[in-house]
Amino acid sequence: MGNPGKPNKPKRSPTTPSKDSPVRKLRKTDSDSDMELSLTPNQNGGAMIQGKDGGDHSNLGERSMQPPQWFVMFEERQEIRFENILKTCKDMYEGLQLEVDNLKDDMKKLEDKMKDYELKIDELENRSRRNNLVIFNLAEGKEGPDVVKFMHHLLSSECSVKPTSIQRAHRSGKLNQNSAKPRPIHIGFASYPEKEQCRKALLQLFKSKKVYDSKLYVSNDFSQRVQKMRKEKLGELFRLREQGKEAFLVYPATIKIRSGGRVIDA
Repeated sequence: MGNPGKPNKPKRSPTTPSKDSPVRKLRKTDSDSDMELSLTPNQNGGAMIQGKDGGDHSNLGERSMQPPQWFVMFEERQEIRFENILKTCKDMYEGLQLEVDNLKDDMKKLEDKMKDYELKIDELENRSRRNNLVIFNLAEGKEGPDVVKFMHHLLSSECSVKPTSIQRAHRSGKLNQNSAKPRPIHIGFASYPEKEQCRKALLQLFKSKKVYDSKLYVSNDFSQRVQKMRKEKLGELFRLREQGKEAFLVYPATIKIRSGGRVIDA
């Protein structure tokens, strides 16, 4: 029974579609009219979307899925913005890489200068030691309390050399009671020619016999760098001497051989 205050609406037939009917309609992108579509088999075993006009509307879904123009413009602007950001980052990276390369070049130059300065300092150190001699392998205590007096006695009694320019003589390094290796003795001369005279005399003496029950060695005084270089050459030097060759080291660490009155490289 209807509401007495309002007239009853006429009932529509369920077969008659209305504007609010759930029948699905699709609008063609190239037309303003609504069109009911149906799925019709085709000859290839597939199906096509067909309208009342009999036309094939199979690509209607693809056309309806195309993005709107504003979205396409937005994507283009975003792509341009991203490319600009990428270019800026690339330029910054290239600039930083150039700075790093410049810093590496500067570091290389500084390292080369440091090496040059180290060699110059080492050269000055060796020049300051050129009037010194070093005696190795003399047992601790054999020199007595006065090392200068001991050197005068050794040179005069064993080498028939009476030095007049010895300024100092002492053991080098801290005494280690647990070490069997004696500390070397450094002798400083005021005269380079006299130092050379004493070196050659001691060299002949130590080659000919043991002194104070020990096999002693004498050498010029060198910096740590040159000592390391010469130490690396000792194996080859001793091998050449065992072969009967008169081999010796020249500054800083080059092996020479004296043969037939001539000096040649090893």
